[in-house]
Amino acid sequence: MTAPVVMRPARRRLLQLLPAAALAAAGVALAQDFPKRTLTMIVPFPAGGSADALARIIAKGLGDAAGRQVVVDNRPGAGGRVGTAIAARSNPDGHTLLLGTVSAFSIEPALRQKVDYDPLKDFTPIAPAAEMPFILVVPGDSPYRSVDELVAAARAGAGTLNYASWGLGTSCHLITEMFAASRGVSLTHVPYKGAVNAVTDVAASRVALMFALPFDAMPHITSGRLRALAVTGAQRMSALPQVPTLPQLGIRGVDMNAWFGLFVPARTPQPAVSRLRALVEPVLSSATLRGWIQAQGAIAFPGGPDELTRRIRADSDATAAIAKSLSLRLED
Repeated sequence: MTAPVVMRPARRRLLQLLPAAALAAAGVALAQDFPKRTLTMIVPFPAGGSADALARIIAKGLGDAAGRQVVVDNRPGAGGRVGTAIAARSNPDGHTLLLGTVSAFSIEPALRQKVDYDPLKDFTPIAPAAEMPFILVVPGDSPYRSVDELVAAARAGAGTLNYASWGLGTSCHLITEMFAASRGVSLTHVPYKGAVNAVTDVAASRVALMFALPFDAMPHITSGRLRALAVTGAQRMSALPQVPTLPQLGIRGVDMNAWFGLFVPARTPQPAVSRLRALVEPVLSSATLRGWIQAQGAIAFPGGPDELTRRIRADSDATAAIAKSLSLRLED
């Protein structure tokens, strides 16, 4: 009869640790080998706008750092829901990223009964990228030269003044409704499929006003085709020092900024997630991106993935509260 093998405690512990060590080694190997091919960054808005411009700067830096090409794939539609849903269903191998926005992650899900993705369950955050204030603009030949004059006209015309946005359920749509409610006026919404066309029609005097992002509005403000009446946020923009903030005009509570962050589909392997975070971090803190952010009147979005998750939840709660107070609900 063969005598039983007596395993010493130290040897038993070593054998127990071997599977974990093997998995860790495999993870290190995967991270070192990643990415294996071209990366794709889905942008849920059309080419030419602020989201697209930001994505292309990040894609260039990420591609240089990773030694792989990063292709920007514009998938516009439905306030960012189309591209975001495509990203949620993509292969979770780390080679597909999404430039997520406050519209698609916090506003649309709060305003609709159902969207084709869950912002928190279907995505893993990589890093926050940037946020931007809004500029309240009117056409350059508009008779309104101040917010007070604009509000007075809106009160006198009861719904005859229209405003542009880059789609139902977007941050631009929501903040304009917040502004109208804060002043006790009604405005008629004219949604577009992207910011470029919306801003162009305001500059051409086809629409009366818009809360636009700096990247889209500043060229028209500089040329005189748009007039800036106010900006959101606590501080004036360095590029528009003469333009007051809404709080300086006594208008409070209209303070949601547009933010952007990088995500991958849920179930993306952790080694790939860690590798992407390591590659993206120096890109987001680079002089190139910081310079672009400053030039556009944007704001650096500090913190890591956890801060991005916290912001999604906070803005979702804020949107739900605003929607309830305004009885604002979008049809699915």
